[in-house]
Amino acid sequence: MHCCKPRWVHIFCVLLQVGLLAQGLLAQGVLAQTTLRPTVDRVTAGLFDTDRKRIVLATEKTLHILSADELLASATGQSDHKGISIELELSQITALDLSSDSKSLLIAGGDPGQSGCVECLDWPSARLRKRIETTKDGSPIADVVTDVHWFQSGQRWIESHWSGDVLIREQDGTQVSSFTGHTGIVLSAIPWNDQFAASCGIDQTIKIWRIADGELVRSLDNHTAAVTKLLRWSSPEGKPLLISMGRDRTLRLWDPLIGRLIRFVKLQSIPVAIAFEDPESLMVLQDSGKVSKVSLPLLEIEDSKSSEVSNGTTMIQIAPGVWKYW
Repeated sequence: MHCCKPRWVHIFCVLLQVGLLAQGLLAQGVLAQTTLRPTVDRVTAGLFDTDRKRIVLATEKTLHILSADELLASATGQSDHKGISIELELSQITALDLSSDSKSLLIAGGDPGQSGCVECLDWPSARLRKRIETTKDGSPIADVVTDVHWFQSGQRWIESHWSGDVLIREQDGTQVSSFTGHTGIVLSAIPWNDQFAASCGIDQTIKIWRIADGELVRSLDNHTAAVTKLLRWSSPEGKPLLISMGRDRTLRLWDPLIGRLIRFVKLQSIPVAIAFEDPESLMVLQDSGKVSKVSLPLLEIEDSKSSEVSNGTTMIQIAPGVWKYW
C-alpha cells in the first residue's frame, strides 16, 4: 500500500539536509554565513547537482547552495527557498562545473587586473582540494580564467583565459596541453572527445584543437560578433555536433571536425545563456529577458515568453518543464 508523507515531514527532511551540510561546512571553516533567504542577485554562474537535488549559484566570490525541492515549491507559490552561502577567496567567480560522478566541483575566476585561478573542491563537503593560479615563469599574472569544464572521465579539465590561451590540466592541476591562436579573450572552451577540444572568444571565431600536440585543426569564422558559449550535442543518429551562441544574435549548428556550418537561427536579441531542455530542444535566455525554446536539429523557434528577470545570466531546469532564471 502506497503511503504519502505529510508535507511537514518533507519540509523537515529538507531543512535537516541543509542544516547538516551547514554544520559540516562550519566545522571545516569554509562556511562564511548561513541564511534562510540567500542573496542571489548578480549571478555569474550556476549548475544543478542532480544527485543531491541542489542548485549551486555563484555571485561574485560567494557560492549559494539551494534545495531544488524548495525552489520548485517556491516556483509554484508554496514556499520560500532556503539555503546556505559559502564565501571563497576568489574575488570574482566566472564559471562552475561539477564532475560526472558529482564528487569534484571546479570554480573558475580571479581578480580582474590582478590574478586568475581555478579551485577544485571536494563535493559536497566543499573542502578545497587544489588551487591553481595563473602564472608566467612561476609568478602570478593578471589572467582571469573565464570558463572551465571537466572531461567526461573526470580526470582532466579544460580552462579558457583572458590572455587568449586555452589549457588542459590533470586532476592534480598539472598542465598537459596548451592552445594558443585566439587574438583576444577566450570566453569558453569544452572538451570534444579525448582527441579534440573546442574554444571560442571575442575574436568571433571557434577553434578546434588537437589535444596531443596542441595544433589548430580548424577555425570556424562565420559569426560576426563575439562567440560566447559552446555545447556538444548528439543527433538522433548519434553524430556529435557543435552548437555555438554569439553576440551577433545567432545560434549556429556545426559539424566542427569538417568545418561545416549546417544551419543557424537569428534571435530577436542577444542570447546570454543556453541549455538543453531535452535531447531535441534548447532553451535560450536573451538579454531582453525573453526565453525561447529552439528545436534541434532544425533550430526553429517554437515558443517564446518572458523570464520575468532583467539582466539575467543563468537558467537552470529544476524539474521537467520548470526553469528558474537569475
